[in-house]
Amino acid sequence: MRFFGRRRGRILGFGWSDPNLGIQKAKDEVKRCIDEFGFYGVKLNGAQNDYSIDDPKLRLPLVEEIAKAGKILALHVGADGYERTHPFRVGKIAKRLPELPILMVHMGGASFQDLSGAAIEIAGEHSNLTLIGSAIRSIPILRSIRALGASRVCFGSDTPFELMHVELAKYRALLEGEVMEAEKERILGGNIAWLFRLGP
Repeated sequence: MRFFGRRRGRILGFGWSDPNLGIQKAKDEVKRCIDEFGFYGVKLNGAQNDYSIDDPKLRLPLVEEIAKAGKILALHVGADGYERTHPFRVGKIAKRLPELPILMVHMGGASFQDLSGAAIEIAGEHSNLTLIGSAIRSIPILRSIRALGASRVCFGSDTPFELMHVELAKYRALLEGEVMEAEKERILGGNIAWLFRLGP
């Protein structure tokens, strides 16, 4: 936290909470991330922490706490834990809380299997969903931009598991000739800046 505090404005903090630690403890952690640390939102990872992201007893109290605070929910949506983090589960949350901005991190990638088609389809049905193209192949990223538009897709690096400068170079090469310069800027940072309410 000291590291984040010294770099506030350059590093945009996001919290993490695990409902398996107990709902009250997990809710307290969500509040701490938002109120004490000033994070922009909280991530829930059903693949790593072994729960279904739409489980009403485990995740709903946390999701509602994030929504009540007017923050952003990030969900691990990867084929590495597809049963627990499948895009259709995200759709159920998005439908229940249409005002809650939700980031679909990995957009169904993060494994040899690929659930990006389902992620794109679900995002097309719910305007509060934004795809984060990290740990996923290039072609699904292009498909998502073509299907949803540049305003619904964001660059993601999955650092420290990937190298930031390599992933950024990949995106720049991928987007060259595919989108207008203004759209490229949105994908590479403008969309996140808008979601996080940064700048004027």
